[in-house]
Amino acid sequence: TPRRMMINGVAPDSRGDLPAEITELITKDETNILFVARLVEDKGCLAFIDAVRAAMDAAPGRFRAFVAGSGPFEAPMREKLKGTDHSDRVHFLGQVPHEQVLGLQQNCDVYVSLNQMCNLTNANLEAMRTGVCMIIPAAPGIRGIDVDTDELMPTDTIWRIRNSEDVAGLRDALIHLDSNPDERRQRAEAIFKRASTFIPSWDERVNAEMELLEQLAAAKT
Repeated sequence: TPRRMMINGVAPDSRGDLPAEITELITKDETNILFVARLVEDKGCLAFIDAVRAAMDAAPGRFRAFVAGSGPFEAPMREKLKGTDHSDRVHFLGQVPHEQVLGLQQNCDVYVSLNQMCNLTNANLEAMRTGVCMIIPAAPGIRGIDVDTDELMPTDTIWRIRNSEDVAGLRDALIHLDSNPDERRQRAEAIFKRASTFIPSWDERVNAEMELLEQLAAAKT
């Protein structure tokens, strides 16, 4: 039986609106880091907080982080920030509407995904089409995941760290991208350009499925 794998679609022309209480937290003189995930096991939640803390320790006043999502790992993430000077610079936004996720992607400087299961998720595809500098784990991960991601996104686009638990690698990547805004912009532009070649709109994605079904139905008759 022939099989065809298809990338999910996005709404590439959508503009994400953010409420004032979020926009006033995003400043142009800091590197704004975004983490979008269900805060559960296999998402790298604790590694993300450890790396952000380490980056903030190494470069005080240079970073602000936003966590969009909720789940049982929120409490231990918050616990890791207690007793530090960083608790007011890491903002837990909880579950936010889709348009606000898009707005965060469009306004933040670095998007981090530490998903251990796959990094071609809907949120990540949207980040790619938005054109934001991204950091993800290198392939192959668990069960060989993200080999396809590497083929679709070459090394001059998304920054790879060793794996989803590579706290030192993520810390160093954040510090490097903060210190090199030109590279950050170049990677964002390269991601946008490359993503535009293989991530369809939802209309294109649905139409491709409809055409496939019509072809199968015609062959059947």
